[in-house]
Amino acid sequence: MKVLFVNAFPVTAEQIEKINRLDYEVCLWNEEGAHMFDADVVVSGGGFLQKHLEQFTQLKLIQLVSAGFDNVPLREIQARDIVLTNARGVYSVP
Repeated sequence: MKVLFVNAFPVTAEQIEKINRLDYEVCLWNEEGAHMFDADVVVSGGGFLQKHLEQFTQLKLIQLVSAGFDNVPLREIQARDIVLTNARGVYSVP
C-alpha cells in the first residue's frame, strides 16, 4: 500500500522508517510526482485535493492535516467511496 505525504509538514527519516516497517510504501510529493497518483492513502490539505483528486486512480483514504474541511471536494470524495478523516483536536490545548 502506498502512502503519499503532501507538503503538509516535515516527515523525518525515522517516521518514514516506522511506516515502512508496517508494509507501507512512503512517498513524498513533488511537482514531478505523476507516478504518485497510484497512492492508496494521501495525507494533505484540502487545496491539494481540489487540484489533484481526479488524478488518483486507487485512492482509499485521505487524512487531512487540518481540523476543518475547507477547500475539500466532499462530493467527489463521497461519490468515490473514499474514507476522509480530519485532524480533529489538532488545535486543542492539552
